Amino acid sequence: MYRKSTADIELQEFDFIDFGCKKGSSFSFCEDVLGGKRGLGIDNNPVYVEEFCEAGGRAIVADAAQTGLPSDAVRFVCVSHLLEHLPSLDVVEKVVLEAIRIASDFVCVVGPYFDADAYLRSKDMKFYWSDWSWHPTHVDAAFLAGILRAHGYTDFECWGKIEITNSDYIAIHPTDSPSDQHGYDENLHPPKLSIQFDKPIYREMVFLIALKGIPDRDSIINALDLARKLDV
Repeated sequence: MYRKSTADIELQEFDFIDFGCKKGSSFSFCEDVLGGKRGLGIDNNPVYVEEFCEAGGRAIVADAAQTGLPSDAVRFVCVSHLLEHLPSLDVVEKVVLEAIRIASDFVCVVGPYFDADAYLRSKDMKFYWSDWSWHPTHVDAAFLAGILRAHGYTDFECWGKIEITNSDYIAIHPTDSPSDQHGYDENLHPPKLSIQFDKPIYREMVFLIALKGIPDRDSIINALDLARKLDV
């Protein structure tokens, strides 16, 4: 189902859309956790879309900031690990609002946890994903909550997922570690202190934005297996 435009998509076939689908890695999350039945992927990279469709997926090439799809097109939209790849916070806002526009029931946003960047720097540490050249835009919970409130969306919940209690966690590097790394390896990277953190830090940020109510809200929240609600 590879198409280069949204004009001939029969949206009644789908109940969810995955923004930035790449090769469909978030589809199982959309189905198993969010309760989706049949999804349509959107990505601006034709190579990803073609490969996903050749593997049996359903996707189109489109810009997530301006999809061309009608309002309330599907029950929900998932935006998983996309916002941090966008070129600016202005584009982030456009993508979030576009997801809200084409979802009838809810939007789920998942991304790296950037809220601890300043705290970790004060300890001479960093998350590796906060020093990736392909993560130009660091979207924290306060910024995303601000976007929603500014546009009149107040029924949302935000959590930190997978709590990290100490600096031994593999995603944490010393600040003098090179950019564009992955998991910490003491044989490859500079030494780091082993300390306990005195504030909550997480691996992921998750937002659930309700638009007209979510009948299965409790089951979705339970399926997300979240650690702690964030104060935003």
